[in-house]
Formats: sequence, structure tokens, C-alpha cells
Amino acid sequence: DEIRKSERRVKGLTTMIANPERQEAELNDEIAQLESDIENGAGDVSELRRRIAELETQLESTGQKLADKRDKLRLADRQHAELQDQLDTLT
Repeated sequence: DEIRKSERRVKGLTTMIANPERQEAELNDEIAQLESDIENGAGDVSELRRRIAELETQLESTGQKLADKRDKLRLADRQHAELQDQLDTLT
């Protein structure tokens, strides 16, 4: 029962990491596009820089959430491995 719970926790955390990773990639892509727009003189530079600053704030927040989820996943993986070792020792 404990093994199944730990497996579900690992699977759930793995799934929960996918969304922030996708969001992080999208934010990085959007920042890169805006930086390219600045370099090419496409648009109001101050507005583009303001938007980049907003995106960087979102990126930082997303990165913190992602780091937290990854830490929780590492802990869950370790606990699952320990439970599996205990089970293997009993059998």
C-alpha cells in the first residue's frame, strides 16, 4: 500500500513538473522574440523592454515553482526507492 502511494506521488509530481517546464520554454521563446524585435527596430523599444521585464518576472516565479517541484520529486523518488529496498529485503 505504501509502495503504491509512493508510486502515485512520483507520477503526480512528474506530471506537475511538465506544465511549468512548458511555460518556462514559452516564456523564454517570447523573451527571445522581443529581444529580436528590439535588435531589428520593430516596435516601441521602451514598451518591448517593459514587456520583457514582465516576462522575466513570470519566468523567475515559474523557475522557483519548478525548482520546488523538482525538489519534491527527488525526495519522493528517494522515499520510493527506500520503500522498494525494504520490500525487496523482506522477500
